[in-house]
Amino acid sequence: SEQVTSAQANTHQAADISRFLVNIFGLHATDELSLRSPSAIDLLDAANKEALRRFAKDPKSLATVLSHLGAAYGGLGAHGKGVELLRRAPAIRQKEFGDQDPETISLMNDLAAQLYNQGELAEGEPICRRLVELSAKSFGNEDERTLTAVNNLAQIEYGLGKLDEAEKNFRHAMKGRKKAFGEADARTATTTYQLAVVLFERGKLAKAEPFFRKALKAFEKTLPSGHSLISTARSSLGGIMVSLGRFDEAEPFLLKSYEQLTATVGPDHPTSRATINRIISMYTLWNKPAKAGKWRERVGRVTVSGPES
Repeated sequence: SEQVTSAQANTHQAADISRFLVNIFGLHATDELSLRSPSAIDLLDAANKEALRRFAKDPKSLATVLSHLGAAYGGLGAHGKGVELLRRAPAIRQKEFGDQDPETISLMNDLAAQLYNQGELAEGEPICRRLVELSAKSFGNEDERTLTAVNNLAQIEYGLGKLDEAEKNFRHAMKGRKKAFGEADARTATTTYQLAVVLFERGKLAKAEPFFRKALKAFEKTLPSGHSLISTARSSLGGIMVSLGRFDEAEPFLLKSYEQLTATVGPDHPTSRATINRIISMYTLWNKPAKAGKWRERVGRVTVSGPES
């Protein structure tokens, strides 16, 4: 049947790509790869050249291979070369199968992720907006792929300082994920936490607090007890309480958070530094100068600078 034939073709394509990658990274594909000690970048350059030759008449396979190579470049810190290939991959796929093809959408998402990781938010924003459109048309508004696209767009908007739009899209993604997976799901919890951060930065402290609490409760249920996300959420919640003048409530949250953060990510981590600042602010505002002084002494051993991650 037609479906069987298509499945067989996909299987053959996957096998061909797999053999190619094994051969390339096993240094067996071409004489060019038989260098005595090729660097990883040299190897990827040769793999790119060989892919263009081998799959010149097979755009479906070429797009997939270029995407793999682009991600590999990015992993080695060669972001320029990586993004170049990640731009080409969806363009090749789109020309053959259209922009609503699921694999085209997936390749566009790979490009957007790489741009986000590089901090190229302005270039990534229109791609993420387009991904939201295409995902909604192809998969539906409530599909996790669409909700992920909305969440990713909100992250970029947050990074660009577009807090109005980020709040709106985080709310949309949170509502969809809560309906699909429940409030305690890690995906829902992550979006809930991100929304709380935006509300906090917009000065909506009373509105942010319940979302921090919900995220913390979900993280405690779904993540290992020592996970840094739990400590980060606990620190953020403590920070809200300090800002609201509820120092006696904030104290156990911040002290426990700092203890766990230093044990997991170390005292120099941005979140650890942010937490020690919150502790000093708490004791200062609480009119407990002796305790504030003891924590300031720790600052001599920790450089308190930089934003919280």
